[in-house]
Amino acid sequence: MMAYNATNLTNRWVFINATPNGGLGGFWDGGGGPSVDARATSYFETGNGTFNGDLISPRQIIYAMSVLKLARRMESN
Repeated sequence: MMAYNATNLTNRWVFINATPNGGLGGFWDGGGGPSVDARATSYFETGNGTFNGDLISPRQIIYAMSVLKLARRMESN
């Protein structure tokens, strides 16, 4: 998943891999794109891969069977 600024095409964020410590995961959207709300928060599904949602051990997080929410980080100028 990648997000770009629609005005100048600068990269806003990238989410590369839902299964960094697992395998076979992919992004799912049933033929459409991810959902995005008015605050530019993206929602999408992953599937067909290994899963471990252990929030205590962040290095082991594998979200291959999940609904994910990616919120933009607010930055000050």
